[in-house]
Amino acid sequence: MNTLLATAAALFAALPLEGGGDRVVVHRRVNTMGTALWLELEVQERTEGLRASEEAIRSVVAAERRLSTWITESELARFLASPAGERVELTPLLAEELRTAARICEETSGAFDPSVGALTQAWGLRNGGRTPSDDERTAALKACGASLWRVEHNHALRKHPLLVIEEGGFGKGAALDQAIEALERERVSDASLNLGGQLAFVGAKTRTVPIADPEERRAALLEIEVRGGSVATSGTTERGSHIIDPRSGLPAEDFGSVTVWAESALVADALATGLFVLGPEEGLAVAEQMSGVEAVFIKKSKSGRKVITTSGLRKRTRSLNRGVTGKLSVSLSGK
Repeated sequence: MNTLLATAAALFAALPLEGGGDRVVVHRRVNTMGTALWLELEVQERTEGLRASEEAIRSVVAAERRLSTWITESELARFLASPAGERVELTPLLAEELRTAARICEETSGAFDPSVGALTQAWGLRNGGRTPSDDERTAALKACGASLWRVEHNHALRKHPLLVIEEGGFGKGAALDQAIEALERERVSDASLNLGGQLAFVGAKTRTVPIADPEERRAALLEIEVRGGSVATSGTTERGSHIIDPRSGLPAEDFGSVTVWAESALVADALATGLFVLGPEEGLAVAEQMSGVEAVFIKKSKSGRKVITTSGLRKRTRSLNRGVTGKLSVSLSGK
């Protein structure tokens, strides 16, 4: 998933609107999951914050060891190396993460599909990119799809030998969920996390999050107010047309960007991809029907930008740029 939330610094500095008390702020930064994890914890004592941040970091490192298909010994990689048709026992955590990813696949009608790995390989998205032939794309499509794998309780199986689950669409979110749980176990009541551009928060403070212009990620176009949860954005500014529509095997239409807030970071991560593939109109309708989810779509054109939000963000979205054209559009269905 490509993130477009202003700059990395602005992302991490999502500002609380409410403050209070003499407390210590602990900052940490580590490289993990092929990107950087930033943590900001507000605690009573520095030692408390350092201990809690270590637990959060450990949980992210554990998520990488569990989910990364770049690591041949990860739990997910071992499952994908198993023979087709063989039931493989998973840890309860991985099983739950895969079930959640499968649920988002169903709720987006396949616009987000964790089993898109064969298409990722066909398009060479991990090694510089290429354009597959029609035959290559057709063959890859046959190795993708919700009907070709399943998770039941703590067991999973693949029905196609070439089916590959691609963790890139939900792995960062899964790691952030575990980091948040670790901080809550340590009784941290206020924290901000930024993992490769995806944000997650502990606490009920209202925070402002900048959202970048789809064609200029250093220029904040909007800001939204959120409480807790996680914020993820998908677009194609940084890496071109790298988001593949799992239903056709072709690049998704580049309309601009979509930013998703969800109570779960894994859900926000996966939906940012799925709603981008669906596009503003269909994606908005899907988001409006989901509990604990909000979305902002930015449509780009030569004449400017049009912003479309779910109804829950109607009064919590502010323009920071006069180049935004048109009024905020809200689905009539409401929430």
